[in-house]
Amino acid sequence: MKKPFKRTTKYLLVGLLMLSAWACNKDNDPSPKNVEGSWNIAALKVSPALPGGDDMLPILNFVLGNDCLSRITFTFKKGGTLSGDAPADCLGSTESVEEFFDPTASWRVEGNKIILTSDGEVSRYDLEVNGNTMRWTDEEQIAIEDEDTGQETLHKITLEFKRK
Repeated sequence: MKKPFKRTTKYLLVGLLMLSAWACNKDNDPSPKNVEGSWNIAALKVSPALPGGDDMLPILNFVLGNDCLSRITFTFKKGGTLSGDAPADCLGSTESVEEFFDPTASWRVEGNKIILTSDGEVSRYDLEVNGNTMRWTDEEQIAIEDEDTGQETLHKITLEFKRK
């Protein structure tokens, strides 16, 4: 009687181990998902932080005198097309939404990168999607000169979106 019990226990343990390995592999998938949908810019992070802080979006909104950057909606459609919508009060008197966004813009995800094509230019960003937050980090760091010391510091830029 002991042998069938041992065999059943072994099969059960092997089955649990296989199930655990399958679940872990699924969680460790590095390819971001769920880019499709409508998004608004929520933050423009700079690392290391500048004297004004690490989020430059409030500063840009203040300099521009409005919150238009935060209110523009980017829509990533199935099939790789990209469109956008800007509130009427954010467009100049002679601009239309069609002039504001490139109608031929497209996007695709390759591994952990989002690749955007607009007006014939291709841009690549590191991509992270976590629930209702999407982050694009610039592959290249920008150099910003310190006013006091004159030294340049490299800063990494991350654009953060929230799902609408």
